[in-house]
Amino acid sequence: MKGVAAATSPSPCHLHEERAIFEHFDHNKDGKISGEEILSKLHCMGLSISHDELNKLMIKSGANADGLINFDGFVTVYRDLMGRSHGGSASGNDIAPDSELEGGADESLKEAFRVFDADGNGLISAQELHDALKSIGFEGRKLSDCVNMIKRVDSDGNGHVDYEEFKAMMK
Repeated sequence: MKGVAAATSPSPCHLHEERAIFEHFDHNKDGKISGEEILSKLHCMGLSISHDELNKLMIKSGANADGLINFDGFVTVYRDLMGRSHGGSASGNDIAPDSELEGGADESLKEAFRVFDADGNGLISAQELHDALKSIGFEGRKLSDCVNMIKRVDSDGNGHVDYEEFKAMMK
């Protein structure tokens, strides 16, 4: 794929989290993951995407002949799924304009927010983040890690992440 690596180079502030998520998805530690592995983890988080949408993202991200992507390809998929590239990235509009992903990026981001906002109060607490991470297999994270993650994006200092802070973090 032309320009994929340059367009999707992870920013330093997100690199650690994206790398940790990629490594969690990469069960056999070969540096590649499949679309099925992504679908499985999204399902565990309560998120869904059609096979067609995922296939488009996998192609866009430079999947090899076996349908596997490396870390840079995963970053493309991850950012599209989480709405980071919607209107804000050089890689964001490679899919046809009538694509459900382009039109549904905000809805996908809201859906992702709702996964973390377990009690539905419009705020993500450190405990909710901790529980959500555990549900997708990040058992090694301590609650104190989640408190620190919240602090990094909590622009109003209330100890929680609201939707606007979540949205800004994902860009």
